[in-house]
Amino acid sequence: MILKFYYLNILFISLICFHIYSCDYLNTEKAITQGIYFFPEGLDPARNFDFYEFQIYSQIYETLLTIGEDYKSLKPGLAQSWSTSNDMTTFKLTLKPNILFHDGSRLDSEAVCHAFYYQTQRRIEHPLYKMIKTVHVIDSLNVQIDLKYPFAPFLYTLTSPQGFQAISIEAIKKYGEKIDKHPCGTGSF
Repeated sequence: MILKFYYLNILFISLICFHIYSCDYLNTEKAITQGIYFFPEGLDPARNFDFYEFQIYSQIYETLLTIGEDYKSLKPGLAQSWSTSNDMTTFKLTLKPNILFHDGSRLDSEAVCHAFYYQTQRRIEHPLYKMIKTVHVIDSLNVQIDLKYPFAPFLYTLTSPQGFQAISIEAIKKYGEKIDKHPCGTGSF
């Protein structure tokens, strides 16, 4: 009985070691491999909202702002600075210069406005998009977002994976409704 237990432990330890050492942790290519429970329907931030899709496309698409390490403060994302009106209905964001989408097109205020419009039209019932009155270009790197009513935590909603994601206008034009199979953002992957 003890001998059988000993051999089972050796087998178990061998299997664990085989698994650990067979993983390619030292791969220097820019790739992420993650096991998920199902194949995602697509990677369009305007139409695909499952948990695993968020995990994947948060590596592809970036948000205008991010949450700081203290989980309270806002940090620059694609926007380097921002301001808010006193009545909490107007938000002005200044984009970082020289950011490119994966397809080589430039992230500018027109691209941000188009991405908001694209996502608004496909997520009409989403609370974030229902409160937006207009998004318009001030100049090439400045965008203004006007809300229908005051909403103080609006900037925090822009950090959410369920919120706005910068997506390429050129990719939307090229792939149309098949953009979910051809994601094109500004993120790491």
